[in-house]
Formats: sequence, C-alpha cells, structure tokens
Amino acid sequence: MFDREVVSRAKLEPGGVANPLSPVPVYSLGGCIAHDVAQGVVGGAGCAGKHYWRRPTIALMSNPVERSRFKLHEIPAPFVNYFVNDITKSHLSEISASKKQGSIVIDVTRDLFTGVIDLGGGCYIKNPAEGVGIVEGLTEDTMGEGVLGNVLGLEPKPISYARDEEEFMELWKFFFERKISYLNEKFDKVILLELYFTPRLATGGVKPDFVDQSERANGVLARMYAFARQQNLAIVSLERSAFRTGAMVPWGGPSLTHFVPETIARLSDRVRAIVAPNGGDRNRYLVRQAYRRAQEHEQAVQWLNAEKA
Repeated sequence: MFDREVVSRAKLEPGGVANPLSPVPVYSLGGCIAHDVAQGVVGGAGCAGKHYWRRPTIALMSNPVERSRFKLHEIPAPFVNYFVNDITKSHLSEISASKKQGSIVIDVTRDLFTGVIDLGGGCYIKNPAEGVGIVEGLTEDTMGEGVLGNVLGLEPKPISYARDEEEFMELWKFFFERKISYLNEKFDKVILLELYFTPRLATGGVKPDFVDQSERANGVLARMYAFARQQNLAIVSLERSAFRTGAMVPWGGPSLTHFVPETIARLSDRVRAIVAPNGGDRNRYLVRQAYRRAQEHEQAVQWLNAEKA
C-alpha cells in the first residue's frame, strides 16, 4: 500500500493568473471535455480562465521526488519536459490564481487511462509505459516497461485500476480528497463533471470494441463519483444515454470520452447554472448549438443536392 505520513508532507504552491476578460473566471483542469465545457460556460469570450491539461490525480497531488537519479538522456526528447515536471510536481504550481476567485471545472477520466508508478517517498508519476499513444514522443519502442525500468534504475511498481482495483481506489481516494481540499482553497467553486466512457454512437447502436472497456471503466468511475459526493464540491451529471460519440465529434472519434457537441452544451449549461445562478436562460449554450446544427444540416443538404445535380 502507501505511507500516508510520508505522503502528507507534500508541498503545494499557488500559481497562475486569472484572465480579466470575464467577471466570473472559469478555469478548467482535465481533458478536452472539461476544456470545452468551461469555454461553453464563458460563451467563447476569450479564455476567462486558464485551462490546465490533466494529469492523473495521484501523480498531480503526490510528493516531488526526493532526488533525481534517472537517466534523462534515455527518455524520448519530446517527453523529457513532461517527465521532469511530473517528478518535481512543478505543474501543480500552475493550477490556481494567487488568491481565491472564480470557479474550476474538473474531470477524472484520465485517472483510468493511465496508471501511476510508485517512486517511493510518497512520489507517484504517471506510468509512461501506459502513455503510449496519449503523450507526445512515447511509442512501444521508446517507452516499454523494459525501457522505463532502465530509465528509472529500478523495477517499476505500477498501480492502476486494471491491475488491482482496490489498491488503486485506496490511493486515489486519499489524493482526490487532498486535491479537492487544495482546489477549495484556491477557487470559490469546484465543479466535477460526472463523465462516463461510452460505446454509444450518435448514429445509433454501439461500437463493439468499446463495450467491454466502457463497462469495466464505468464501474470504477461510479465508485469514484460516489466518493466524490462526500467531498466539498459540486457535481454536474447527465443521464448515461447522453454520452454519445461518433466520427465527427470534437477532438476526433469515435472515442470512449469524446462526445457530440450537444452533450458538451448541456454540461456547459448546467455548470453555468452553478457559476452564475442568476445568469438568465439555463439552456443558452444548448440553444446556440441546436441552431448551429440546423445550419450545418442545411448546408450539407444543399451540397448533396448540388452534387446530385
């Protein structure tokens, strides 16, 4: 397991500056959906609050490495910066403004895409061997488990829900609780998006090779969200059937966690109701998205008719 006393000594530092374009800064910490939802909340008026690209919760909130003894010259060049930031935890200082203000939208799906490596001393990093195809510069040849062991100079101790769900959950709960406590000190409101993996396609039916992955991951996510409801934060949810993917979704697809624009719009409107409860129309973004889709449909029909002619 892990040493809670060692882990509790992590140093957390503030950082980041709010953009003055919005009277209610809305930051985001997570993946593409958290980014797009936050942008929908502010209506696309510049970037009301900075987006912080996600890292696994366990890695993000753990201790910095006690000393660097790793063979950085053997790490793929595009990955060196990420790796150094991960072991030193310098990315944590980028998360928040220097004083409490605004809201932050977060998600935890990346916590399942990659596990972590225990480096000892309460330090965990994202498992680079599981980052192949996710993080720039990593391939099976440049960062397999054998390569990782040589870089670290020790036998990696991987932790993930797929290897041992109970071990993962115990560690994740500890660091998620710390994460929410930290974010509550820096922001007025912390809002978690309750997202689920999906095999559902916008055209109907499911993508068969996504079914097993979704079922396993969603069982763990349900446990994670149940624990999150015990913390001091707001949770924005939709019915499971709302999570649909497709070939033309934002950020590319079909994907387990890339959804149709209408899903993003609905999430944005629900976040807006929390951030600005007196902000008027509760379906502002969804309505705009509906008319945008109508325009796209009309243009597509006109193009098809012209091609037929």
